[in-house]
Amino acid sequence: MTTERKGTAGAKIWNEKGRKNMDCTALLRRYLDESGKLKQYPSKLQLRIAALMVLASKFEPGVNYTERQVNDLIGGNHTFNDSCLLRRELVANKFLSRKTDGSAYWLTEQQPTPADFGLE
Repeated sequence: MTTERKGTAGAKIWNEKGRKNMDCTALLRRYLDESGKLKQYPSKLQLRIAALMVLASKFEPGVNYTERQVNDLIGGNHTFNDSCLLRRELVANKFLSRKTDGSAYWLTEQQPTPADFGLE
């Protein structure tokens, strides 16, 4: 289970045992603009996962979102105009779940940790 601190520009994400803090904003500083929006999708796995963790922290647990709402939320947090890519990545990496017809999305109850991607 991943925990993060909402309301902070720099989401600090750590696993359920409190090991290996992953300060996503520090990792992504080259990829964030002055307002904290993602300006480029990183090519390195660790940075991509950090970017997805930051984006996932923008969603509220227990809330169902339409595809348009997901795209709007993602769109407000990046500047390179590819909400579809980021939405697909959030689902593929299990940060978000969705109905098979794409009519509803929600934050996955148990969020992936860096260890799930071999990053610990």
